[in-house]
Amino acid sequence: MVRHVFIINPVAGKRSSERRLLDRIDAAFPAGECQVAFTAGAGDARRLAEEAVARGEPVRIYACGG
Repeated sequence: MVRHVFIINPVAGKRSSERRLLDRIDAAFPAGECQVAFTAGAGDARRLAEEAVARGEPVRIYACGG
């Protein structure tokens, strides 16, 4: 099974789209098949992606604005 990791920058894009994005992720993936992580500062997206890859499992990483 491929794990899906969504890395979301909540300050990129429109604030109002964040809830819509999360709703779409929830609708598309059963519980446990994906992970959602939010960035809080510079370098967070890279660190989160590296952590996801370091687990050694098949993974797809999605970078999203808020």
